[in-house]
Amino acid sequence: LTRVQRRELVQEFLQNPYDTFERMSQDLANSLGILSLSARRDSILMWSHYANSHRGFCLEFDTTKSPFNDAHSIKYRQDRPRYTLSADHENQNAQFVLTKYQDWAYEEEWRIIALKGQEKYPYFPGALTGVIFGCYMSDCDKAKMKNWINQSRCIPLLYQAKRSALHFGLDIEPSN
Repeated sequence: LTRVQRRELVQEFLQNPYDTFERMSQDLANSLGILSLSARRDSILMWSHYANSHRGFCLEFDTTKSPFNDAHSIKYRQDRPRYTLSADHENQNAQFVLTKYQDWAYEEEWRIIALKGQEKYPYFPGALTGVIFGCYMSDCDKAKMKNWINQSRCIPLLYQAKRSALHFGLDIEPSN
């Protein structure tokens, strides 16, 4: 930004800090590519929220391989991060992208952040280590997924999520 643009931004911020900050945060998020991952594969809530109510699938990756070895863990807090004009902007931007409200802690989320948001980022085929079919995934969708796997260079293990008979949870079992 030019000196004039920075001065205008500061004036805008001082006049209406909340709206300006929200707009700046959204601009930052729109300029990034964010891949959200979870350390949990057996969360009922995660399957309900992110896998079409257990009708979808979950991909497992080897976190020692690129780009998954660059993932950052999310910090869960009660309070929003504070932004100060005099602080290290790169560090503060990371705080905003890597902080969520503490009630989301069950997700055990990790994020990979890319500087260009609308691009595809390939990964080494060996990084895909598993595919878990949801409890209610249709046989047709499983067949499509298996066909996709057979046509790819990936050789993941296949699993089936099932409702646990013993507790309120999921059991992840090998599938054929």
